[in-house]
Amino acid sequence: MSASRNIAETKQQWDKASARYDDTVGQLSTIFAHQLIEMTEAGPNVPLAKANILELGAGTGNLAHQVLNKYPDVDFLATDVSQGMLDVLVSSTKPGTGSRLRTKVLDLNAVTSAAEFAAESEAESALQPHSFTHVMSTFAFQRMSDPATRFKQYRSLLVHQPDSVFAVAIWDLTFGLPPKDLFDKAAALATEGDTSLYDPAYSVLPPGAEMVNADQLRKHLEESGLWTNVQIRSTQSAASLDHTVMIPFFFEEDGHPVGKTIGARYQGDKGALKAAIKTVIEKEYTSGLPSYAVLATANPKW
Repeated sequence: MSASRNIAETKQQWDKASARYDDTVGQLSTIFAHQLIEMTEAGPNVPLAKANILELGAGTGNLAHQVLNKYPDVDFLATDVSQGMLDVLVSSTKPGTGSRLRTKVLDLNAVTSAAEFAAESEAESALQPHSFTHVMSTFAFQRMSDPATRFKQYRSLLVHQPDSVFAVAIWDLTFGLPPKDLFDKAAALATEGDTSLYDPAYSVLPPGAEMVNADQLRKHLEESGLWTNVQIRSTQSAASLDHTVMIPFFFEEDGHPVGKTIGARYQGDKGALKAAIKTVIEKEYTSGLPSYAVLATANPKW
């Protein structure tokens, strides 16, 4: 499959998922985005009230809305691979907030070198080097290729002052990815453990993913030599996502790329799987689906 076709299909998948994103894993994103905002405000960083923010992988606005609700007139550029996601973000922005909100469709995975990124930045007035006090991202960075190159790119967009900040959240996969853990348990129940009908070893992360826990994120930030005041926090939360939410997540009616990718690995009876998802949630996740994240902030070293 060509790179351009793959990018187009990814955009289409996220466009479809945008309608129900906030009903599924978007709930978890909102919880951890709130914690990342608090962590950013607690550090030696430009105050958010005076910020010019770039968000990478903004989705439907789980982080953007929380910032704009608190600081309605802050400069905020929300980017995402999906126009559908950005449309939801804009349409659900509260009246009286977001007077300086801008959006841009941007797939940073399609930009494979620092030179290409620089060319993209020069071509778009919205992405001029050293334009932003904050570069922020929740759960998009983990799926991007070549972290070392990405760190250089994002640093180049920060204003040339010591209190500009890079703030990022990734899933902590030390304990597994919660939706996949749920799916594997349900698949085992539905098939009576017949692993010829599903693949419990399958990973939804790209091959060779380099950041799956706090230690790896810290290593990449500190060893790059680009950042100082590196702060890392491991955190956990739970969202009450019942079977009426999680069953569509794994099948066509939801359209979420990660959920559909997991669901596509199952070759057994779909009706039995749906019943098993309901059973597993009711028996094992009565307090919500546990999720683990790593939050990080760092200031550029000039």
